[in-house]
Amino acid sequence: MEEASKAGSLLTAVAGNYDVAKKELSSEAQLLVDNALGEIPGGAYRDHHAHIIGVGAGGTGCYLNKKMFQWWHPFMQLKYEVLANVSGMTDKNKADQQYVERLAALAHKFPSPGKIYILAMAEHFSKKGQAKKSKTQLHVPNNYILQVARQHKDLFVPVGSVHPYQPGALEELDRCAESGCRIIKWLPNEMGMDPSSQLCIPFYRKMQQHKMILLAHTGKEEALHTTGYQIYGNPLLLRPALDTGVKVIMAHCAGLGVNLDLDNKNKPIKTFNLFLRLMEKEEYKGLLFGDIAAMLQINRSGAALKHLLMRTDLHPRLLQGSDYPLPAINFNISLAILQQRGYISKDERKPLKEIYKYNPLLFDAVCKRTLQHPEYKTRFPVSVFMKNPLIEPE
Repeated sequence: MEEASKAGSLLTAVAGNYDVAKKELSSEAQLLVDNALGEIPGGAYRDHHAHIIGVGAGGTGCYLNKKMFQWWHPFMQLKYEVLANVSGMTDKNKADQQYVERLAALAHKFPSPGKIYILAMAEHFSKKGQAKKSKTQLHVPNNYILQVARQHKDLFVPVGSVHPYQPGALEELDRCAESGCRIIKWLPNEMGMDPSSQLCIPFYRKMQQHKMILLAHTGKEEALHTTGYQIYGNPLLLRPALDTGVKVIMAHCAGLGVNLDLDNKNKPIKTFNLFLRLMEKEEYKGLLFGDIAAMLQINRSGAALKHLLMRTDLHPRLLQGSDYPLPAINFNISLAILQQRGYISKDERKPLKEIYKYNPLLFDAVCKRTLQHPEYKTRFPVSVFMKNPLIEPE
C-alpha cells in the first residue's frame, strides 16, 4: 500500500498537482489575473481549442486506443494514467462524466467564463472508407459533443469532426451544420488524411455551402502517436480548402516540426515558415487564422512563439486555444524556461506558479496574456482572447 501511495504521489507531481478546491488566490496572483483578463467584457472570453476525452463510460461512444490499457505497452499506458490524473478521471465507470465536470469546474473559476469550443474527434479512415480502430488514438463522436454542449450551453460550444474519407461524410457534415456546429476539427496526422486530396474537394464545397470553418492541426503532432502521417501536418496541404473559400484556423500556427516545401523542390523547411507564407498572402486575409494552442509548452515556446509575439500585424488573426488537457500536465510547462527565454519576469513567475496550481486552464490564458517579446516587449492583445467577429459573427 505504501509503494502504491508513493507511485500515485509521483504521478500526481509529474502529471497534475493543482488544487481544484482552493477558493481564492493571493492578492498578488489575483492582480496578475485582473491585469491579464480584466479588459475582457463579461462572457466575451473564448477558448477555441479544448479537447473532450472519454473511455465510453455511460455509453458516450468515446474510446482511446486499446494500447493505453495494456501493460505490455507501458508508454501508452502511462499516457492514459497521466490524462486520467490531470482530468479527474478516477473511476472508469464514470470517467467520461468526470472529465466534463472537471473542465466545467475549471472554466467556471474564470473571472468571466465566456465560451469554450469543445472538440469531437473522428476516427482514422483509409482512402477506401474503412475505419481503422487500431490506428485511431482518440475518438470522440459528434453526438456526444452535441450532448455535452446542450447540457452546458452556457459554457460549451460544439465542434464537430468528420473524416472526408468516411462513408456518408457529406451527410454527416449536413447533420453537424443543422445541429449547430459551425466549426469542424481535423487532426490529419492522426486521422490519416491528406487535406490536399481530391477526396476532400466535395467536402470543402459542402463546408463552404454551410459557411463552416475548418480547425485543422498543423505542424508536427507529438501528443498522440502517429505512424507515417506527419507529412499531413503540412500547412500547404490546406490550400485547396482556402481556395474553395473555406475559412481555416491552423491550430498551433504550425509551430512545431519540419515538412516539405511543396513550392520549392520539396526541400525540408520549418512548418512555421510555411504557415507564415500563407498568412502573408493577400488572397487569404479574412480566410486564414491561427490558434495559439499549446504554445506555452516546453517544446513549442521557442522561435515560433517569439516571432508571433513580435508580429503585431498578425495578431488580429490569432485566436486563443488552451488545448486542454495539455496545459494541466506539469511536465509540459516550465515557468523557469519561459523566464530564461525572456517571456516573463522573475516577479511574474511566482504568482503564475500559484495560478497554475490553482487552475491550469486559467493559468494558460493569464500566462499567454502576460508573455512579452524579450526585446520588443510586445504582447498578445486582449482581442486574441475574445470573441472574433470573423469567426463568430453576430
